Amino acid sequence: MRPNRRRVGVAALSLGLTSGVIVLLKSPHPPTGATTLIFSLEVSRRIEGVAILMVVVGVLTLRAIAINRLTDQTGYGRPAPHPSGAAKHMGG
Repeated sequence: MRPNRRRVGVAALSLGLTSGVIVLLKSPHPPTGATTLIFSLEVSRRIEGVAILMVVVGVLTLRAIAINRLTDQTGYGRPAPHPSGAAKHMGG
């Protein structure tokens, strides 16, 4: 499938707007750009494709949470330790 100018323009505009919102919210999240392109380029025109995409996003999110917990990194549901509190407990 060869992209036409309209589709390229829509993809550029949607990705630019998404990137702008990410910067304004100070919340970097690279997969957001990929999801934006999937929808703006109409990669999946059927509801089944969108449902599959949402399931995959959910599975990847759960996997990331599990990996963060197994590696004892700050993840979903746990606040980051306060730097000054950590130094006091370590005898610093």
